[in-house]
Amino acid sequence: MFDYRHYIPILRWKRGERIALRNLQGDIKAQMTPLVELIPGDFKTGNAAAVDNKLSKTAEDLFKNWGRAPLFVDLGLLYPAVRASNGLHPIEVLCREAHIRQLSLIPVTGLDRTESYLSAVASIIKEDHRGACIRLRRPDIQRPTFLTDLGRLLTQLELSPPHVHLLVDYQIINNSCPSFANLCSLLPNLSQWRTFTIASGAFTKDLSGFGKNRQHIHTRLDWLTWHGQIASSPPLPRPPSYSDYTIQYPIFEEIPSFPNISASIRYTAEEYWVIMRGEGLRNEDGPGFAQYPANAQLLCDRPEFCGAGFSYGDAYIEEMGRQSEKTGTPETWIRAGINHHLTFVVRQIANLSGVSTVDTP
Repeated sequence: MFDYRHYIPILRWKRGERIALRNLQGDIKAQMTPLVELIPGDFKTGNAAAVDNKLSKTAEDLFKNWGRAPLFVDLGLLYPAVRASNGLHPIEVLCREAHIRQLSLIPVTGLDRTESYLSAVASIIKEDHRGACIRLRRPDIQRPTFLTDLGRLLTQLELSPPHVHLLVDYQIINNSCPSFANLCSLLPNLSQWRTFTIASGAFTKDLSGFGKNRQHIHTRLDWLTWHGQIASSPPLPRPPSYSDYTIQYPIFEEIPSFPNISASIRYTAEEYWVIMRGEGLRNEDGPGFAQYPANAQLLCDRPEFCGAGFSYGDAYIEEMGRQSEKTGTPETWIRAGINHHLTFVVRQIANLSGVSTVDTP
């Protein structure tokens, strides 16, 4: 179990994100439980042998980059027709591979999942006895049949609230999202769920709205909303844990082949992100990858920069800003940005003070 001072970052299982996790300091890892989403491009329908190999490798990567600490895993982005060679749903095969390696995977499900997905999760629960994470979207909660549908899901999984990690995912945070107080009033058995989390994201879909070759700030509305509402008066009946999409857009979209990505750096500060916006790496006669160390040097001179000792990501930024021969790649810069973000948020939460809460059983 964990309370509102625990962090649940939502990460797509790409190499940059994996290495960002691997290089976290031990005390930072202890204060978070990532929710990992497998992405559809890694799993093609009609090739069960390749699916088997990918699931086995994913289990190995989870161990290599995170270890045996608890981890939420969500396969909801995969194509519904994807199956392993034995005909089982991929989430069931992945959790079996994880079980062999003594990993502590907790399956994520929700009201929008297929019957085969739900049956696979029910099977995992019986075998691993770790319960499940139920991930609810805003439309789930707002439909008239919500309570009935949630009760039916619990019955199908043979779970009661004390064995369920309840996560409400607002995805894109905006003024139309229910207040936390309103949300708490809509959720049944609020005090009984094993954990309670609200997730949201505020990073933009892309950087096209920011001028090229300039420095920008972008408000961390996800953090400011959570921080403001858990400290509100009257106190919430149960303050939720914080969950975000780090420095990524909350809605997953496949990346086109050979995109002309801008050489940009995303850096988390107290209430906003610093965005060092470059131009397309593939621009004809453009500066290309040389923009990265130049922007890193500019970032290191800003007051928001935390210093090389803050995290693996910060050490990378400072090292790259001190030279001009190495440039890095979009992946290494996302890795550095996410690693810094994860470290920064854990320390933000740890430094909370004056939060009024109501004790829950």
